[in-house]
Amino acid sequence: QQYRGGGGGGGHSAVNRNEAARIVPITQLNPYQNRWSIKARVTARGEVRTFHRASGPGRVTNVDLLDAHGGEIRCTMFNDAIDRHYNTLQKNAVVIISKGQVKTAKRQFSSIDNDHEITLESSSIVEAAQDDGTIAKSQLNSRPIASLSQAAKGDIVDVLGVVASVEPVSTIIRRNEGTEVQKQGIKLRDSSNAMVEVTLWGSFVTNYGQQLEALYQQGQHPVLGVKGARVGDFNGVTLGTMSSTSVEVDPDIAETQQLKTWWASGAASSAAPTNLSGGGGGGSGGDRRVRLHQIRDEHMGSEGKPEWVEIHGTVQYVKTERFAYPSHPETKKKLTRHDEGSPWTDESTGQTVDKPVYRYLMSIQLMDATGQLWVSCFDDAGVALMGCSADEMQQLNETEDPQFESRITALTFKRGIFKLKAAQDDWQGEIKQKVTIQRFTEPDYGAEASKLADLVAKLKAGEDIDARPPPKQPMMGGGGQAAGGWGGGRGGQAQGG
Repeated sequence: QQYRGGGGGGGHSAVNRNEAARIVPITQLNPYQNRWSIKARVTARGEVRTFHRASGPGRVTNVDLLDAHGGEIRCTMFNDAIDRHYNTLQKNAVVIISKGQVKTAKRQFSSIDNDHEITLESSSIVEAAQDDGTIAKSQLNSRPIASLSQAAKGDIVDVLGVVASVEPVSTIIRRNEGTEVQKQGIKLRDSSNAMVEVTLWGSFVTNYGQQLEALYQQGQHPVLGVKGARVGDFNGVTLGTMSSTSVEVDPDIAETQQLKTWWASGAASSAAPTNLSGGGGGGSGGDRRVRLHQIRDEHMGSEGKPEWVEIHGTVQYVKTERFAYPSHPETKKKLTRHDEGSPWTDESTGQTVDKPVYRYLMSIQLMDATGQLWVSCFDDAGVALMGCSADEMQQLNETEDPQFESRITALTFKRGIFKLKAAQDDWQGEIKQKVTIQRFTEPDYGAEASKLADLVAKLKAGEDIDARPPPKQPMMGGGGQAAGGWGGGRGGQAQGG
């Protein structure tokens, strides 16, 4: 069966008439076809990247295509083909393509569900076609955010979620190139009651991050679709953009409206999400499960090094006198102002802004079967616990909206897994223990039952379940060094070195 597409524009109308008769669905393309044409929409267009080989430098880029039958495929172009076709392949443009080379796809670099990809050459034909509305603007093979906990590092995935929070832009130095690159973290939530951080890199910060940050500061929570993000494992599960990633704010698909309805209903505030991209990490304690009395009795963090531990506890009380602070949108530093009409000022730098961004700084009392402990809770963990931004809570508080008290009440007696950081804090010359919440997750009762069974087995075997793990030993160094011999000199050399 043949599928006819719309006619193309440009100076190759004869080619269009001939090729239109051979337009086939993308899903029917294979390397053994010689004469074919596809009519498709450009759903993503990557930046032109440079590379260096022994034969000399080169350029490469990719575009993703979607046809009226829902088939998707990636096209790759090099050098002369970029010069000839790149300007025609604008995002959202509808085109007719023929005389490309169909090859086996490198699936590890794309989330597109197709075993083939097209290499366009300078002799390939790419022409603008009439947009008759039969091809969707975008297509996401998104999965529930909660299921990303099972994704492996390096997987390429699509995700769709409500923007729960937006971090300020930061700049890092690429190690391999020594060049600066911008990054920005976006927290996404969906109805699977999970949250994940997507890191926008480079031009994605300029093209999308700044827009999302402006909307978020206005109290809006758009839906963000990310196609082809790479899974990372820094502090849990994270997603990051690549040059071939496609990003769209409020994509024109049915799932976008479903998420907006879910968020507007208040369902997102009824239960704290599972944060797959939890903060914190490192430290000698790791994820050691303890009880609250151990944090005090063992004087955790008192030896000059922070300790990270995990408890299964319950929120007993939340101080509401001061639950958030006004911060600079970029630096996150605390702001003050002298009267109602004056600008908000960073006293350390003198910078002023018209409107601050409120960030959580809560004082929370946790409890378990062994006692209570006051802990601090900063913004990331606060969003996970409260299910909304500090800006939203501040607005409710200022307007004396009854939802403020109801949300605080909902937090009281919330039970879950808290990752805590214990460290020394110098307060006016007095050294005190300071404990902060690094991450909160809802309890997995199946996993908790297994942990309890393991503890019971250890008790029956006569083991001390409260004993601290032994300190980690330094790794053996190269060049014949023995453990403990990091300082140089003869004492650091192994025998026979």
